[in-house]
Amino acid sequence: MSDFPLILEEKLVHLMQPQIDTKEAIMKRSGFQFLFLLIIALLLSTNELYAQQGGDAQSSLLPEIDPQDIEIRSEFRARFPGLRRQPILGFNPKPSVYQVDPDRQPFMETQEEVVANLPITDLSRPAAPEYRALYYEPEINAFSRAGVGSFVSPEIEFWGVSRFSENSYAGGQMDYHSSNGHLETENSSFRFFDADGEFATKLSSNVALKLNGGLENSFNRLFELEGSTAPLQVPSGPRKNYTGLNAGIGLDQHTNSIEGWNADIDVRWFNMDMNAGDIGGSATESILNASFGKVWAGNNIQETYGLQASFRGGSYDLSSQNSENWMTLRAGAEYDRLLDYSTQITANADFVYASNAFEDKVYPGFQLKAKHWMHNNLIISAHLSGDPKLQSIEQLHNLNRFLNYRTEPRHTYTIEAGGGIDFEYFPGSTMYASVSYMQAQNYAYFSRASLSSITSADGYYIANYRDANKIKGEAGIIHQLVPDKFWINAKAYVQQPKFNNGDDIPYEESWGINSGASAKLLDRFRIEAWADYVSKRNTLSSTTVDGFFLVGGQLDVDITDKVGVYVKMMNLLSQEYEIWSGYEERPFQAYGGVTIKLN
Repeated sequence: MSDFPLILEEKLVHLMQPQIDTKEAIMKRSGFQFLFLLIIALLLSTNELYAQQGGDAQSSLLPEIDPQDIEIRSEFRARFPGLRRQPILGFNPKPSVYQVDPDRQPFMETQEEVVANLPITDLSRPAAPEYRALYYEPEINAFSRAGVGSFVSPEIEFWGVSRFSENSYAGGQMDYHSSNGHLETENSSFRFFDADGEFATKLSSNVALKLNGGLENSFNRLFELEGSTAPLQVPSGPRKNYTGLNAGIGLDQHTNSIEGWNADIDVRWFNMDMNAGDIGGSATESILNASFGKVWAGNNIQETYGLQASFRGGSYDLSSQNSENWMTLRAGAEYDRLLDYSTQITANADFVYASNAFEDKVYPGFQLKAKHWMHNNLIISAHLSGDPKLQSIEQLHNLNRFLNYRTEPRHTYTIEAGGGIDFEYFPGSTMYASVSYMQAQNYAYFSRASLSSITSADGYYIANYRDANKIKGEAGIIHQLVPDKFWINAKAYVQQPKFNNGDDIPYEESWGINSGASAKLLDRFRIEAWADYVSKRNTLSSTTVDGFFLVGGQLDVDITDKVGVYVKMMNLLSQEYEIWSGYEERPFQAYGGVTIKLN
């Protein structure tokens, strides 16, 4: 009996054990189901949140926005109710404000799309400056003037043009003036005559042909040499005779007013005979000029590119001595551009080979010019250039008509820099000022040559060459003060012509004035006047040549539209002056004659 309760308890426990296990199993299964449902709910909520945020970019209809394209405009301040004012990481409540259009939108267009949406006014070129042509005289086809003056001095001027058709024309000019002499103690007669003609025709719509030719026949008396010239025999009244002929041909081909090419070739023959006894002689020169140039239009408005090549050469013979040759051969390129109708730029670069009787040398040739319109009536300009040039025997004798036959040409290489300003204070009236500096190798100057060591007289002039420099400044005013009625021009300049060792360049003044005026009081009456002053000049022999002041005037009266008369007066003050020491120029002279104009 004592073990019965224990046995009964064990049986009851055994009977109840399955029921207990079943309940715990149910509770466990219920926990697993709840956990599974919770995971499913979390997955569904995550998928819905992902879908709200965009999900797959390819399945979304909203545009993809780069965070860098998001732009915060104006000033933004974050205010969160219930939160203390604390700085938010990565956010600036007071951002920098840049000077940009607040309505600016992020750039999301191509350049073609932007240009397509611009107004037409924004695509137009800048307006060109206003062009004002100055009125001088009605267009005429021929003009001639013939008269005679003091000392039996006839003069004739003529130029004219005649059109055979719309595609061809011929024109020419002639200049003749002479005198029987104005000096009483010696013969001072002279004659200067030259004439040129040109014929041009179109071979096609793009090609034009030009032919030209000319001649020269002149003489002038040389001054008498002072002092004894023995044992050399120099006759009284020595004189120089000039004869020249020239001819040329040119061909132009232009597809428009800019693009095209041109080729030119011409020849010139010149002879000078100096009849001066034992110191006389002759000089003969032949010159050939040939050039070719081509121009292309650039991609910008008024932009051009060009290539050019040229040859200039000559052969000369001094009194049948051994002939000498010289030449200048160059090739280069040029660029020209007008920027916004306000800045004109021209750049030129050349390769130059120069050869003469003294040396053969290669020079860099260059030119840079800039002109800027500050306003329609205010222009500033600057230039820099370097160029070797040779003055031919004919050109030297034209500069100094008392030059000796023994003069030989030589290349001069000049580097020059300068700038200026022009101000149009009234339509047709301009004030200007400029300054420049020049440095030259083998600069040509003139001096009296000694005949020999046993004579007591200086001979005639000869050209010499030395390195030199020159500083020059000028200021002036030009043109009409009253339109079509009153014109005036005046220029004053100062300069310092020096050799590199500091000596003065002979026969070059230190300052001067050039001025002129013209008044049309009535339709058929016109008065002109001029006044020029040249300061004193030093010579190579430490002497000076006095300055001179020349005043002149002219009256033109039109009797009809085609015929008129004129009266001209020169050197009204009757000054005694010399351009080249040893020869006194003409005193007061009065001219009168007839003028003919053909329309």
